[in-house]
Amino acid sequence: MSDGVGGFKPAMWRVILAAAAYYKESCARGVAECPGCARHVPIGRGLDPAAPRGASPLRDVPAVRVGCPACGFSVEIGLEALALALPEARRFWREHPRMRTLPPRREVEVGGTAAIVTGFESIGGRARLDVVTTRDTFELLAVYSSGPAVGVRR
Repeated sequence: MSDGVGGFKPAMWRVILAAAAYYKESCARGVAECPGCARHVPIGRGLDPAAPRGASPLRDVPAVRVGCPACGFSVEIGLEALALALPEARRFWREHPRMRTLPPRREVEVGGTAAIVTGFESIGGRARLDVVTTRDTFELLAVYSSGPAVGVRR
């Protein structure tokens, strides 16, 4: 990744944004293009408790998964990374460079829909950002901020 990207953080953001775009498009279509062989394969969302321990770092984390039965290629992205790719979360991280993801993810109900709250907070401050997505499809429902405004979306 030395094609004009200067430093770790810009390279990391490029990867996060590219991955988030790939998964967002795949979620909208319900299928993904396998990065290994370009076949269209179904996506999986949610927890993967059936995965053997050690098989996936995201075993107990809500994630989007793509597994190709033809070539065996497998990729996944956790809900926290998808939330971090949102403009509000990127702005929050710029304003609060020392931040962390809040465990655990909270399950709530929003207008009769099961949802997950993914939270981030400033380390050493009181600013917080909560991203609310549907539990089953990870569709964005709302972004809430406490502390300095970061552009709340509903």
